[in-house]
Amino acid sequence: MYERLFAAIYDRVMVGLEEDFLADWRREMLASVKGVVLDVGAGTGANFPYYNPQSVELWCLEPSEAMWSKARKKAPPALDIHWLPYRVEDRTAFRHLPERSVDVVVATLVLCTVNDPALAAEHFFRWLKPGGKLLLIEHIIADQPWKIALQKLVQPLWTPLACGCHLTRNTPALFHTPQWKIHFEEYENHWVRWYRAVLEKTMAEEESV
Repeated sequence: MYERLFAAIYDRVMVGLEEDFLADWRREMLASVKGVVLDVGAGTGANFPYYNPQSVELWCLEPSEAMWSKARKKAPPALDIHWLPYRVEDRTAFRHLPERSVDVVVATLVLCTVNDPALAAEHFFRWLKPGGKLLLIEHIIADQPWKIALQKLVQPLWTPLACGCHLTRNTPALFHTPQWKIHFEEYENHWVRWYRAVLEKTMAEEESV
């Protein structure tokens, strides 16, 4: 019941952030995306208007049917979407989308909610072809001690209200490893601290897997 309510109000809750900066970030990040694309935790489809239907074959991981019912209404008519109703940690998705089959993984506002971010990062790596790209937009742990303390204080109440969202995750640390080459990364403060990045799966690590 609460999941359906959360899906119903999500876009209204996010509209201010989308208008301030998120919509521009999505547009910049997704305009030139091509090939087989996996949108992880597609939610209510905030990324869909920015994909070029002539350039992408879009697969979406979204376990919430309530979210997905809203998402598909945002897709351009020409955008062919394959919905996989699984969490990113669920290896069942590999039956439909095998390892090394994806050109671009898109993860926007999803790593704050997954149960196991390290496993999610591993699955991103396995899905990508050698040289494939990972595009990230996430809110992360603050960079000042008093803000971190406040996030930790609020988190026990916030997480259940926001369907599993965590305020104190150090998401960049998952990708500052030899598996990933950083093409671009940026940190900004908009109420909370935000991180966006373009990463590439490294060939050397691919050969060793």
